[in-house]
Amino acid sequence: KQWYQRRVAITAGGKLQHMKKWWDTLLKIGPKYGYFPNNGKTILIVKNIQGLFKAKELFRNSGIEVTTAGDRHLGAVIGSDEFRNLYVKKKVEGWIKDLRVMTEIAKDEPQAAYTGFTRGLCHRWSYLQRTVPDISNCFEPLEKVIREEFIPVLVGRSISDHERCIFELPV
Repeated sequence: KQWYQRRVAITAGGKLQHMKKWWDTLLKIGPKYGYFPNNGKTILIVKNIQGLFKAKELFRNSGIEVTTAGDRHLGAVIGSDEFRNLYVKKKVEGWIKDLRVMTEIAKDEPQAAYTGFTRGLCHRWSYLQRTVPDISNCFEPLEKVIREEFIPVLVGRSISDHERCIFELPV
């Protein structure tokens, strides 16, 4: 069986020289085991500008993208706080649009909308919340739409703080 990487972020911590040696070794022995690294889909994320210059020099002919910002990785995101927050905010904006569509559906079909929300829509963000630290503030706009738009359409009225706590319980 052959393996082709779709997208890889080099996340192994350590010295850049060790990472370069690891990459060169992977290129050399990977094909022997059916693994074909794709440098065009590989991203090296470094912590600071000094590391960026050093990494770009060390990996200059490898075709690997070197950055200090970050990138998505296995459905989550790694990198700087700024990059992470921007990534999550964009995801939240998309989920808010989806939730507003679900709210429109709830006006005629509340049970179907509730099922779609609990069985599908909310699972989109639960993985991100489990895998990316310190992003709870990015979800405040989504919570506002859930509380002030979606739930009131489902139950036919505004809800109290106590009721919101009850609605937060797992289904």
